[in-house]
This record gives sequence, structure tokens and C-alpha cells, in this order.
Amino acid sequence: GVTLVEMMIASGVMVLALSGFITGFTMARRSAVMATDHMRAMHAARQGLETLSSLVYSDSSLNLGTNTLTDLGMSNRYVVTQNPTYPSTKDIAMTVYWTTPGRPKVSSITFNSTFTLGLHRD
Repeated sequence: GVTLVEMMIASGVMVLALSGFITGFTMARRSAVMATDHMRAMHAARQGLETLSSLVYSDSSLNLGTNTLTDLGMSNRYVVTQNPTYPSTKDIAMTVYWTTPGRPKVSSITFNSTFTLGLHRD
């Protein structure tokens, strides 16, 4: 038969194996959530730049300074600066922010684009 000591050792081995499996599963789930949040942020930043690129060069949304878009669904800001080399060109940096559940740190991603008067005429 099986002795009590053998049962205790077998139970300990099972607990170790299951805890390793559960830890691995938890880490994989957390990585999947982080990847999903990152993809959502990339999509929102690209969508924001596409929204801005549909505007004419003189639109007030493209005035120099820091602005936000309300229809992206994620916290964001974009900064419009005048290109120092080409006066009829504006540089835009679109930044999207998000927080992953279980992590106190705020993450962000920034996409950059350039708008020229020649391509975005009134």
C-alpha cells in the first residue's frame, strides 16, 4: 500500500506543479491584457492622426500648441509645432495614455507626423 509519508510527498509535488501552472497562466493572461491595451493605444493614436490629416492646414485644430481629441476613446494629447526648417510645415506628435489594470504606472505611445501646406490646402 501507500504510506502516509508517500502521500504527503506526492501531495507536495502536485501542489508545486499546480502552482507553477497557475503562475504561468497568470503571467500569460497579464501579458495578453498588456498587449491588447498597447494595440488599442496604437490604433487610437493612428486614428487621431488620420482625423487630423483630414483637416485643412489652417484649421484651428492644427494651431500651434497642445490639444486633445475627444472622440478617440482614450486619454490623449497632440502637440503641433512649426517645423524650423520648412516654414509651411507643421510637425504633430500624437500621444495616447492608458493604465493597465494591476499596474500603477501610466503607459503611453507617441506617433509623429508632418503636415504641409501643399498637401493640406484650404
